[in-house]
This record gives sequence, C-alpha cells and structure tokens, in this order.
Amino acid sequence: MTTTSAAQFTIAGKLPGRVETPTAALDIAELLAASAEGLKAVIPWGGGTQQGLGRQPRRYDVALSLIRLERVIEYAPADMTIQVEAGMTLADLQTMLARQGQYVALESPFPDRATVGGLLAADGAIGPRRAGYGERRDQVIGIGMAHPDGTLTKAGGSVVKNVTGYDMAKLYVGSLGTLGVITDVTFRLRPFPPTTRTVVARFANRAAALQAVAMLRRPPLQPVALDLLSRDPAETGDATWTLAAEFTGGGAAVARQVKEATELAGTADGDAETLEGEDAAAFWANVRDFGRAPELPHLIIRMMALPSRLTDMLNALAEAAEDAGLPVASIIAHAASGIVYGYWDSPVGTAWSGMIAALRERIGHFRGTVVVEQAHLALSEVYDPWGPTPDSFPIMQGFKREFDPHHVLNPGRFVGGL
Repeated sequence: MTTTSAAQFTIAGKLPGRVETPTAALDIAELLAASAEGLKAVIPWGGGTQQGLGRQPRRYDVALSLIRLERVIEYAPADMTIQVEAGMTLADLQTMLARQGQYVALESPFPDRATVGGLLAADGAIGPRRAGYGERRDQVIGIGMAHPDGTLTKAGGSVVKNVTGYDMAKLYVGSLGTLGVITDVTFRLRPFPPTTRTVVARFANRAAALQAVAMLRRPPLQPVALDLLSRDPAETGDATWTLAAEFTGGGAAVARQVKEATELAGTADGDAETLEGEDAAAFWANVRDFGRAPELPHLIIRMMALPSRLTDMLNALAEAAEDAGLPVASIIAHAASGIVYGYWDSPVGTAWSGMIAALRERIGHFRGTVVVEQAHLALSEVYDPWGPTPDSFPIMQGFKREFDPHHVLNPGRFVGGL
C-alpha cells in the first residue's frame, strides 16, 4: 500500500489526513479494520467523477483510492461474463470487451476516469440508455466487498444463471460506499448489435417536442435511448428543443424504426436527421458529459417519476425556478425512463435552496423525487441533497448498524446522514 498527495481528494473543502492506494482487496480489508479500531473516517475514491453526490462528510481522515485495483480477474467471452477489479475504468473495460465484439451495458460521464466500483457505489449520473439497458445493478451478477470488520465477502456468482446472494449485490449498488468497499465486480455482457442509428429532431417549441416524445414512446418503436434536450448539446443549429432517439438491432428492423421515427417527428413539425458511426457517438458523448465536469461549480438536480409525468416534471421545474426569481435550467430528460436533469452554472445563495424545496413539494404530489447530484460548495451548506428520508429509512439504518457500526465509511454523506 502506498500514499499519494491529499489535495486531489478534497471533498466540500475538506482534505483527508492521508491517502491510501492499496493494490489488493486484502489490503483494503486490513485498512478498514484498523480504521474502525481507531475510529478513523474513510472515504472510498474511484475516478472522483461522482464525489459531488451526497452530503458533506462529518469526518474525513483517510481517502481510499482504488485506482491501482485495475486487473481482469476472469473473462469468459463464451459465457458472456467478466470479473474485474473495482478500480478499472469503464473506458478500459469497454475497449477490451470491444475486441471480442462485446460490451457491458453501463455508461457514465468521463468514462476514461470513472471506475466500475465508483460507478456502482454512487449510481448517479444516470445515462441516456437507461430504458434500453436497465438499471446498473441489473448488469451485476457478482460483487466482492471489503468491510470495516476486516472481512472480505462475495455476493452473487460468476455465471449468469447463478442468482445465489444476488439481492446482496443489489444492496451494495447505490449505497455510496457506506456498507463496504467494492473490490471486484462480475458483469453480464452483451454482443454488439448489428446496426445502430440515431434520429435527431429539432423543434421550435417544447409542446411540439413533447408531442413527438409521446409518439416515439409507442410500440412498435423501441428506442434504446429517447432524450429530450432544451439545448443542443453539440451546439449546432438554433433549435429550442432537440429530441434524440437511438435504435439498435438488425439492419432491416432499425431501418423501419428510423423511417417511422423520422416521419413522426415531421408530423410534429420537427426537422430530423439520422446519425451513425462517429457522428452519433460524438452526439451521445456530448449528452452524456454535458455539465458534468466535477471540478465545475454547477448545480445539477435529478428528478425521477413515472415517464407519463414528464410534462409535469418540466412544468414543476420551470415554475419553481420562476417563483424563486431564478434562471431557467438547461434540461436533459431521459423521456423513456422518467428521469429529468436540470443544469445551472455557478449558482449560490439561499434562493436556490428554496427553489429545491419548492420543487420537491411540487413533484411530491405525483410521488416524484429530487436529488441534487452536484452543487457549488456554498450552496451545499444550506440544502439536503437527498431530500426527505424514505419510509425504508429504518431498514437502511439497520443495515448501517450491521455493516458499519462505528460509521467508518463515508460518515454522514448518505441519505438521512448515514
């Protein structure tokens, strides 16, 4: 185990006492046990792309960087599974799999920095293909963990049909590293589709764009991604709203869907074009990374509700900002998943906290939720990024007591201050 500079591991203005960069899972378990005995707070790090998510840490003694755990443990292309250490970046994983015509159904901003362990632990920055891929935890068939009592555990298996312990694997995904540190992951894989095309349609107003969204969500169309943008992330054209739909599969089936989507966009007065290859990849990369640089003081909020509530979420966001006298957000909505992201540049001041509270109240009427995924340091001191604690909070507290009774891991950063 080696140490490195603490400055690059700042969270909410706080520096760790030291940085550890272990090279093996056993090293992590031993470090956690020693930290628990000494009541030292440990914050796990991958690539740091989602460290803006969560409350400010109550304590911060050790930054635990997993970037040196980047090995492939086992790869079985014929079985469509791979087991890798948690510090491997998503880009390195996908590049290696692509040589065999395979991929793991995960996406993340800045994949050359994002590690698979950090991506699963935080489970933020949900990507455009959520509707087609499913949730991140659905791609996991096995997971290795290090715990504050010094133990190493496994959940799930190494083959797709093995579901033993799979619920525990799901529990760890999205727990923000508060129950243990992910040391390795076994993923289910997919073959590359024969054909991929993207239809991009631009509209003069939101009503027309929403009309097109409603039409493209209906069968027989099956877009892998269906995103509504209030500005063109590629900054081409002068359109107010852009709708992008990605279709994958056999060549003939994709051609039919592209043709129908283009025609439907036209009936809503949209100007559509078809992208493929590098042009399509660049477009979706711009969508994926938009406003996401972790070193920038942006405010990024995520709203979630039923996909049928898309218009209601957009209305609630616009009304909450207007009532607070604040600017309109840039929007990226994953329309088929019921997820809406709002982005603002460098917001500070108490009006923003009031806007977030008002937005939560508005979309709470239809059981929607609001999470702040990134914010300016000054703003993060006056709001709760997670919002009201859920009904399941007592169960969450029970898991925390069982797995981390001394609150060694990420203390105070998760829901309800866990």
